[in-house]
Amino acid sequence: MFSLEREGDPGPMQERDIAILMGRVFDKNGIYINPYRNDTDKELADILVVTEDNLLFIQAKDSPNTEQILSRSIERKRKTIRSHINKASDQLQGALTYARDNDGVVIKGVDAPITISLAGRQLVGMVLVREMFDEDYPECSAPVLNIVRLLELPAVLLDYAGLHLVTQNLTSPALFINGLFDMLDVGLDNDTFPKVGCSYQPKEKSW
Repeated sequence: MFSLEREGDPGPMQERDIAILMGRVFDKNGIYINPYRNDTDKELADILVVTEDNLLFIQAKDSPNTEQILSRSIERKRKTIRSHINKASDQLQGALTYARDNDGVVIKGVDAPITISLAGRQLVGMVLVREMFDEDYPECSAPVLNIVRLLELPAVLLDYAGLHLVTQNLTSPALFINGLFDMLDVGLDNDTFPKVGCSYQPKEKSW
């Protein structure tokens, strides 16, 4: 699914790939790539998924897959990943706050603005990075858990491999969202998100 050779800005290909994965679970008509706020012309999220029950904001970060990037030291890769998560978390917090404070979002459409009302929908956030080192999960989790505690809204941290497994195994919107809530429960209990490595059936719950 994800190319091993990428020059330049990885964003467009990355976002397309994420949208394809989300299309395993959600109606493709409810998946928006790079939605822009109508009031500011600023990007709201990398991916926005709209269902009857949820507004899911995904903020993703990656680096170009060049020989120079791939040959970086492990420590430098760790620092880059942590920096990506910090930046994505700040952007996600902004998107969730905007949606909460305005009871929904208004994004640019081809012919006219698209208004998506909160209307009882649950706001959910996700920070997505290419990879994380096992021993860095606690530090990487902290910025996302800070959003959860500050806004009292659910948000999770995943890597690409984890998202692939989740969308492969939890193939309905309800199962997928409940799976995210399971991950969040673990994250809050342990101050670190779990590494997704196997399939499971989440418990039915809501935030």
